[in-house]
Amino acid sequence: MMILGCLMASLVGAQNDPMRPENYIEKNFAMDANGKVVNQNLMLTLIYVSEKQRYAVVNDKILKRNDTVLGNTILEINPNNIVVSKHGIDKTLLLIRNEVSIRNDE
Repeated sequence: MMILGCLMASLVGAQNDPMRPENYIEKNFAMDANGKVVNQNLMLTLIYVSEKQRYAVVNDKILKRNDTVLGNTILEINPNNIVVSKHGIDKTLLLIRNEVSIRNDE
């Protein structure tokens, strides 16, 4: 759980970028009736799976099975994807990994 907390702290820090202009809006964001920026797309950024727990970070929220985000209910959390359902339509969100390999040629 400590690892998940550290990863979440880095995600929250990225949202508060001091170099980001005050009125910056991401491409996948829109304004609601009150002028608040809202995310219209689901963005899966992290999956945590252990023997006892499974969590996914979607739109910067830590979620577990049966939680909802933007009207989508989390049905499954797998090591590389999650399955969500909205209005009876199931969708699979894939976790895209940018793997880094360090080689030591000693």
